[in-house]
Amino acid sequence: MNSFKINKISLNSETLGQQLKKEREAKKISLEKIANDLKINKKYLSALESEHLQDLPAGIYARNYFKAYAEYLNLNVDEILKQYNEEHKSRLTKNKKNLFAQKVTKARYFFSIPKVFKITAIVLAVFVCIIYIGFYLNNLISPPDLIIFNPKTDVSINQNKIEIKGQAENNANIKINGKDILAGKDGFFSTVISLKNGLNVVLIEAQKKHSKKSEVIRNILVDLDE
Repeated sequence: MNSFKINKISLNSETLGQQLKKEREAKKISLEKIANDLKINKKYLSALESEHLQDLPAGIYARNYFKAYAEYLNLNVDEILKQYNEEHKSRLTKNKKNLFAQKVTKARYFFSIPKVFKITAIVLAVFVCIIYIGFYLNNLISPPDLIIFNPKTDVSINQNKIEIKGQAENNANIKINGKDILAGKDGFFSTVISLKNGLNVVLIEAQKKHSKKSEVIRNILVDLDE
């Protein structure tokens, strides 16, 4: 780092960025050299000099960069930081006032819009809300998806047991002939049920909390005499 005598500078007539740039140029030091010595990106140093602080990383980087830059140029760091705090506070106050002014302007603009446009905007907003509510309620009460993998269709078998396999929509309660069945991940379920000789009607149901039921019926004919 360069060794220079500490200079006292006036903090009233110039901004921090102007002071840094003026002092750097007076010492004939390039931005590239300072960036390399301080390990700070050159574009950030340029942002400090031009006071485009919005180009710096978020957080306390601006204050820390000003401090490091001032130390490098052997300026009065305490005075530099004091002025930074004052300018930063002033910027925040100005931004708040600008934001408030923008909100007031938008509000005035809205109330100055012709009545027909305001009514149209309100009607459209209500219409969108109704569509959303309708979609939500329809999704809430619609019967859940229910797919049966086995048996895929009505079948005839020569044994008194069969495995029922299928998949239902997540969070759906599943029943087979009125008996609750536990579903696994992604709604998959599998259970073995007992059958009687002759025709068996197997009713598989799936239902969410407030929805209608999904039902699948399988007719299974058991012939134990085969």
